[in-house]
Amino acid sequence: MSNFSNRFLARTSLGMTSFWSYIRKKLVNEKDYYLGIESGSRTVVLLADPDGFTIGRGIGGASAYSLVGREECNQILFQAILAAFASAGFKTRDILASEGTLPLVKTVCIGMRGVERPKDEATVRRILTEFNLGDNAQIKVTSEARVVLEAGIPDGIGVAVLAGEVGLTFGQGPGSKTAQAAGNGYLLGDEGSSHYLGLQVVKAVLRAADGRGSATALTELVAREWKIDPNRPDLVEKHAYDLLNGLGTGGNKATLITTVATFKQTLALLAPGLERLAAKGDEVAGQILDGCAEEVAQAVQAVIKKSGLDTLPAPTPLVLSGSILLSSAGKLKQRLSARLPDVAEPVLVLEAAEGALKLALAQ
Repeated sequence: MSNFSNRFLARTSLGMTSFWSYIRKKLVNEKDYYLGIESGSRTVVLLADPDGFTIGRGIGGASAYSLVGREECNQILFQAILAAFASAGFKTRDILASEGTLPLVKTVCIGMRGVERPKDEATVRRILTEFNLGDNAQIKVTSEARVVLEAGIPDGIGVAVLAGEVGLTFGQGPGSKTAQAAGNGYLLGDEGSSHYLGLQVVKAVLRAADGRGSATALTELVAREWKIDPNRPDLVEKHAYDLLNGLGTGGNKATLITTVATFKQTLALLAPGLERLAAKGDEVAGQILDGCAEEVAQAVQAVIKKSGLDTLPAPTPLVLSGSILLSSAGKLKQRLSARLPDVAEPVLVLEAAEGALKLALAQ
């Protein structure tokens, strides 16, 4: 049993009742169940029965260990898994009190942000193993981008663009050949992400203030969102750097994670206003979205070539995910589509966990 479940039991003072007795009474026959998990800035767990029907759903906060650390990742995942079982009618008190926490799980697939290397995969696998899934349970670990693609395309062959919390393009071609572009983090390039767009907004405001750029309503947007004087560009600069002050506090990992997250979230909040102003005809706002769409389109074309998708008959299937591409204004989506005439009409994915569950059910 995981350390988290042990602590949970201690807090709730649950007795060690027979989990298997409860299951036999409830289901009559012992069955195998499947879990599909989306793990990024939010957590979604889908529980399917042996026939592949989704019967439970659990949600939680950010659980990608690259974002929140190993301990919090463990806790959030476990809570969301329990919530999925609870929504399917299982008594989680009995699950927690059993010696084998989740003995009915045959296969679990998790798509987690930041999992691209064997070392990352091994860490996530160890976290899931702590939940005592059972000796015969199969654990599949893959990237968030892969499950987004699987959620949107039946055969998983095509390109997925994640444009919200991250800016990443991923593709899978014939022979399961994969490739990705961009998504190098907030310092080196998350083109297409909300925080990337927010940073371009701040830069445009500073250029307008010193005469290097055109006047723009983005100045009022930043002033309003950050509660500063629109006539004080020095305050814009100060506020931006103040967001990163925690990076100089002795290298404490928890502080660094929190500081970077705050920096990105604060910038990301400017993205919806950017789209609204572009829709109203603000020239500078439109130029920012044009530049971003061009970056993402280049990433898509690069992935198509690197994954071998260019050898298949056009059009290439395309999946879009993330707040900035799924926004009501739709200005970035329109600009991106205009730059990709050889790809299919994009499929919009709202819940990547569906792709993870699809992979869990695959034999």
